[in-house]
Parts: sequence; structure tokens; C-alpha cells
Amino acid sequence: MNTLTAWLKSKNWSTHAIGGTLLSIAVFITSDVQAQQFLVTLLKAHPAIASQILVLAGIVVAYKRSSSAAGTVAQSNAIMEGVNPPTTSQVKAADTKIPPAE
Repeated sequence: MNTLTAWLKSKNWSTHAIGGTLLSIAVFITSDVQAQQFLVTLLKAHPAIASQILVLAGIVVAYKRSSSAAGTVAQSNAIMEGVNPPTTSQVKAADTKIPPAE
């Protein structure tokens, strides 16, 4: 549970708003047959929309990193409180450079 809380704290309010909106849309599409039929018709008629959806998915993937200092601290605390926390020498030897975005 600490890991989930740390992950949620690592995101900005705007990320939570976008995620909540997308989740609401997904639930609506999943539960409404008319919305599903509309999307199928729309995507058949306008294939460029499919590429825009993929771009949107790429933006969502870009939010997978921590974006606030409070979240980074919360994630560190969750790691240290875990079942098998790293030793001091492991922390000092760790590579702390952030890899480039994929």
C-alpha cells in the first residue's frame, strides 16, 4: 500500500485530473453500446483519429516518472520501509542518474 501511496504522491494534480478524465471516458465507452458503435464508425471514417489516439497514449506514458519533490521523497521512504530495504553501501553505490526517456 505504501508503494501505491508514494506513486500517487509523485504525480502532479494535473496528471490526476487527466487520468481521472480518461478513466471516466473509458468506463463510459465500456458500459455504453452506442458509444462503442460511434467509435467504430468514427475510426472507420477517419483513420487519422487513430494516430491521434496513439499520440495521446504516448503522452500518458510520458507521465510514468515522478514529477514532484514530495513524491520522490515519498517513494524513497516507501522503499526504505519495505521488506528488504537497501543497505547504506548499496545506496551509495547506486547509479542516481536518470536515464533518458524512452
